[in-house]
Amino acid sequence: QTQLLFAMTPELWVAILESAEVSGLVAAVATCTDWRTAIVGNGGVAAARAHRQCRSCAVLARWRWSNSLLRQLRHLDMVQAHFRRIAGVYFLGANTILEISPEGFFVNHGPEHRFEGRATVAAIISVPPSFTNYTDGVVYLLDRWYTECWWHGRLLSPDELPWADADFRCFSASGLKMSEKPGQA
Repeated sequence: QTQLLFAMTPELWVAILESAEVSGLVAAVATCTDWRTAIVGNGGVAAARAHRQCRSCAVLARWRWSNSLLRQLRHLDMVQAHFRRIAGVYFLGANTILEISPEGFFVNHGPEHRFEGRATVAAIISVPPSFTNYTDGVVYLLDRWYTECWWHGRLLSPDELPWADADFRCFSASGLKMSEKPGQA
């Protein structure tokens, strides 16, 4: 098998590496210098995959890059999984509903308001050891961009929202903490 693998064309190597799980890429980088170059080298598979993910996924549109491409790929996968987990309809009180899509689009609405926008992830931060039961052991730093805000039938401007900046943007952190009660997620 080893001889067969080394006889593969570079195009076939790239196709195999592009479809590999991030953990497989990490193992390959640790195993062979040639693979390391093909995966994390300038223009390698990891960079191409990371850029492709950011272009195709709305929640990654404002991603802030760091040095390790393999860590970046792991984080990009985590972000997409996080938004799939939090997608849904939330009742925030007697008259307020928050709807979040897996792509990060959201609508917060009630009888007197409707705020629409999109959340993107700027970065992932590991939680301190004293923060227990957080999914993946991280918190996601979000940019929330409002596209339209209505209050009592009137369209608001960014300066009328005390929590948003001039670009209709605010910042928050998101993390999922698993229940400490048996049988509850």
